[in-house]
Amino acid sequence: GAKAGIDPALLVEIISSSSGFSRALANWSPGILKGNFAPGFYIDLLHKDVALALDMARQQGVRAIAAATAEQIIQEARAAGHGRDGTAGLIQPLEKNAGVQVRAKQ
Repeated sequence: GAKAGIDPALLVEIISSSSGFSRALANWSPGILKGNFAPGFYIDLLHKDVALALDMARQQGVRAIAAATAEQIIQEARAAGHGRDGTAGLIQPLEKNAGVQVRAKQ
């Protein structure tokens, strides 16, 4: 939506009032819209947790497609130096890939 020129704050409002609402959206969107990635929970720690979950899934022969995708995004953020950012900072490699920043319009 941001790439198409839609105000990300409006997108958050629309998604939040529909079936797309999630706790992650509610918690992360205020920081993302302001470009504030101050740590609450470090991306490095999230990486550890997701890696452990994926290891267990592999040991049990269970597919974990969403977790594997999440791990890839987490690794991209860490490789770009964002490991000590808060988890909202995971948007940064996605922004770079899309060539747009997801920030509220003033």
